[in-house]
Amino acid sequence: MKDPDAELARARREAAEALEEAQARLAEAEDAHRAVERRIDAAETSRTELADEVERLEAELTRARRRLDDASGELRDATAERSRAERALERARDAVDEAEQRRDRFR
Repeated sequence: MKDPDAELARARREAAEALEEAQARLAEAEDAHRAVERRIDAAETSRTELADEVERLEAELTRARRRLDDASGELRDATAERSRAERALERARDAVDEAEQRRDRFR
């Protein structure tokens, strides 16, 4: 026959051990949860910083593209002006040659 007091003592001991194990697992889970929360916080901070940097770089790229477009326009204008200047230079040279030839005829 089983001793009821011994059975009760054993059941209490087993319940206490189970509670202790459950509390240890709970503490481990809480530690793991806190570690994951810290990782999430760090990842969110990093993501926010990187998103801000991307936004800044995109704005900088937009400004650089605008400056490139301006420079391309300036280059087109200067190239057209150079062509006009070269034609004017050629006409002026022709005029000088013609004037020298006229002058030389009267020498």
